[in-house]
Amino acid sequence: MALAAFAPALPAPGAAACDQPNVWSVAAAFDQAANGDLPASYPQIPASTRVSAIPPSVLKAVGWVESGWRQFTPGGRPLLSFDFGYGIMQITSGMAGAFGNAGGTLDAQTQSMIASNFTYNIAFGAQMLAEKWASTPRVGDGDPTVVENWYYALWAYNGWGWVNNPNNPRFSRRGTPATNPSTYPYQERVLYLVAHPPRDTAGNPLWKPVPVTLPSRSAIGSAPKQLTLTKIHHQAPVLMSALYRPSRLSPVTAGSTEQVAVDVVNTGIQAWDETEALALTYHVLTPGANPWQALSPFTSGVIAFGQGAVPVPGTVRPGGSRRIALSIRAPSSPGQYQIVWDLESRSAWLSTSGVLPRAQKLTVLRDGQAILTPKPTSTPRPDPVLDLRYVADTSIPDGTTLGSGKRFTKGWLVFNSGAEPWQSGLKLALVSGKAFGTRQIPLPAVPACRSANLLVSMKAPSRAGQYRSVWQLTGSTGRKVGDPLTLVVTVTSKPPPHPTPTPISPMPTPTPTRPTVTPTPEG
Repeated sequence: MALAAFAPALPAPGAAACDQPNVWSVAAAFDQAANGDLPASYPQIPASTRVSAIPPSVLKAVGWVESGWRQFTPGGRPLLSFDFGYGIMQITSGMAGAFGNAGGTLDAQTQSMIASNFTYNIAFGAQMLAEKWASTPRVGDGDPTVVENWYYALWAYNGWGWVNNPNNPRFSRRGTPATNPSTYPYQERVLYLVAHPPRDTAGNPLWKPVPVTLPSRSAIGSAPKQLTLTKIHHQAPVLMSALYRPSRLSPVTAGSTEQVAVDVVNTGIQAWDETEALALTYHVLTPGANPWQALSPFTSGVIAFGQGAVPVPGTVRPGGSRRIALSIRAPSSPGQYQIVWDLESRSAWLSTSGVLPRAQKLTVLRDGQAILTPKPTSTPRPDPVLDLRYVADTSIPDGTTLGSGKRFTKGWLVFNSGAEPWQSGLKLALVSGKAFGTRQIPLPAVPACRSANLLVSMKAPSRAGQYRSVWQLTGSTGRKVGDPLTLVVTVTSKPPPHPTPTPISPMPTPTPTRPTVTPTPEG
């Protein structure tokens, strides 16, 4: 029985480990990974690739095409595709279950982090994309700050060869890469999103759009080779950049003040300190105004500009953040407005230099009008201290046919969704069915909100027939908790033609190459 132990989890900024992170926490993690600003304990862009940074829009678009930026399913399990792609970047190579390898080739701790930690998953994807850059023919002048130069690396990230060749006749190019993705090669879907980013429900683009010019299909031909480009677009690392994660805005009465907490994240490559004199401010715009442009007091739709400045305290390193409390004053007239968050630096605003501000909708009511408060919701039950969730079969999926007396290794990918780590001594006990030589399955030590791949050596019965066995986690009191793990097989006296069929996804997951996830209103 191969069971792995795990080190403590790395911190994931902006989200509890078991929760699907909000899109703005994910966006900040993408910026850190793209700029090479994550701590050394995370996967890094290899120096051998000669890539110091990846255009953030490219990395973010890959993540959106792969998973819609989802790390977990709505049920709180790690996201897993039918072919064992894990998490936001759909990491497959080296992972348990992929390519018929029940244990995977990556070490168990790395696999657990890829499956469970969204920042680690993004960083690993960035590392892989940079390696594809280094292993494919050069595009243009080989400058990694040029978006178009990533064309071949993106192609290879999904599948190098004819499968994504733009000259493949299966690509009919109907509609757009966003509305009909299967009719476009993978790299064109990604680059389309670079120029047309998805938006949250408040209308905020999830990254700054960058124009893209695709290379000539005739220049690529049937065999990819070095390309020469005539029109290119740069996205180099930005010294000063920011991302905003504000609390929700409730309806307010005209002329009143509202206290708001805003997490301001440094997404540039330069630390903020007192010499920058940075201050968080807000602008008030009409509902039809465009807040994602270079704003000034004279911009169409601006009602109030540069309000309520609060200094950003201390030094904030790249990837770091500060929570700032700020009071906003509602306009004196009832109606719908936009509050737009921005950073001021010595009488200039980051939005004027191309950094995207963040807009929120604000409802202003007339004085005396009742403010409707949401109906109270029932308090959710606290997470159980001890829990286990089944994710997938990494080998011998239910329905497999085995030869009588055959020895095999059963694999279950499971997730510790409880509030406490699994300590040594925990076991899954046989609840029903044949034991297959294993009445108890010890669990490894696993932190809360992390995955583990259980590989258990078993032996098929000598008598032909259909068998269904169930194991379940047993607590200290003997009570059964968590999802049961099943083994459903048919044993035959004749050698089965296909002893291990292609694994089937245990639950529906978003199609890995289609952006299917709609962010929540506040991200």
